[in-house]
Amino acid sequence: TKIGSYAFYNCNSLSSMDIKDLSAWCKTSFYNYASNPLLFVHHLYVNGKEVKDFKSGDMAYYLRADCAVQKDIDVAAEALQYAKRKRIHTGIGTSDSHIKYKFNSNREEIIERGVAAVKYAKKFVEDVEFYCEDAGRTENEYLARVDAVIAAGATVVNIPDTTGYCLPQEYFEKIKYLKEHVSNIDKAIISTHCHNDLGMATANTFNGVMGG
Repeated sequence: TKIGSYAFYNCNSLSSMDIKDLSAWCKTSFYNYASNPLLFVHHLYVNGKEVKDFKSGDMAYYLRADCAVQKDIDVAAEALQYAKRKRIHTGIGTSDSHIKYKFNSNREEIIERGVAAVKYAKKFVEDVEFYCEDAGRTENEYLARVDAVIAAGATVVNIPDTTGYCLPQEYFEKIKYLKEHVSNIDKAIISTHCHNDLGMATANTFNGVMGG
């Protein structure tokens, strides 16, 4: 829960590593897109007690910039300026539904925007994750053109089943297809991102791991 510059977390037990991981996430900041001010978290409370060793810069930092928008990347980069380990997560919708109805665009332009976003993010950080939103409904042949963003410098490629649409075997085949048809896939990590709309997020995730 985020209120002002405070973060509250309730649980029965947390190890010191859990607290540090959580503090890293909170301390970075929570961005609310480029149009809204950043919310920096300066205090972390676990079960009502403030975590005294809550320090900035000690852990990995991660911020997402939506829809390959440069202003979002600027905001993410600003929030990460004091981090020791930095990652910007950018990306864009790749299914035909997203391309046509969300972006009023075409496949070639979407690839161009994705490549441009990765190149822009690389000006600020070395570690760039690129998500292919609605990859679950994206044709595998087109999804394999993710090689372009890897060539542009993406270090992680995120494959979201955004609508929870895939069956486990379908998600397995999708990841397997990318492993076999993206020539430079060895230059990036494949990241699964499975939604639970139909109750299959865990099964899809395991099948993604088995697929590659």
